[in-house]
Amino acid sequence: EVRPSNLVIRPGGRTRNAIGMDLRQYVVLDNLHRPDPLDLGTGLLETPCDCIVYRDHQAEGGVLGVPLSIPIRDLLGRIVEIAADQGRYGAVDACTLVVGGLALGA
Repeated sequence: EVRPSNLVIRPGGRTRNAIGMDLRQYVVLDNLHRPDPLDLGTGLLETPCDCIVYRDHQAEGGVLGVPLSIPIRDLLGRIVEIAADQGRYGAVDACTLVVGGLALGA
């Protein structure tokens, strides 16, 4: 099976907790529902995902299954900061990305 495997995202200089302390309001995208959300033919990242809304460093609520659909090039072009810490999920190192101006469906 062909999968994207040559993308490497280097860790940044601050932890995600330190980044979060600088942000007043933000949404955390978590749990991409589709196992392979990236269409290699079109470059479209498309999947429902879970979102948690934070205001003043407190979680205010969440929404499950929010539609996310964006060309991967646009997503990567909107990265503002990359966290220093990473989580490991199976064979994948998943880093925290701060992305600006991302529209989500409801």
